[in-house]
Amino acid sequence: MKKSLTNLKKELDFHKTPDSIDDRFGTEMHAFLEYANEEYEKLEATYANMGKCVTEIISFYGEDPKKTNSEDFFSDIVTFCNDFESARVENAKLKEAKKREEKQKELKEKEKRRKEQKYPSG
Repeated sequence: MKKSLTNLKKELDFHKTPDSIDDRFGTEMHAFLEYANEEYEKLEATYANMGKCVTEIISFYGEDPKKTNSEDFFSDIVTFCNDFESARVENAKLKEAKKREEKQKELKEKEKRRKEQKYPSG
């Protein structure tokens, strides 16, 4: 991208005088070049900051940023989150099944006591 902007500047410097009075190409492209350079500098600063933040977060999670690239790191995070969610859902199902089982057991015990009261042994 920077190379393209540099090439555009060279091209505009080479064609400083317009071919005709109605030729606004140079004027318009100079304005565009200024805007594009400003935006590129913002983008470059944001990218550098992002790199720093990624390095910090990789280190925070105990990985070596020199050995772990961002794609691998975030892929591991996504895998962890997916596995965690699956485990959460599975645990909720097991908890619900356990509640149902305990409720059935309780109902059977109540039924057993009711029968014992109705038909006492002895």
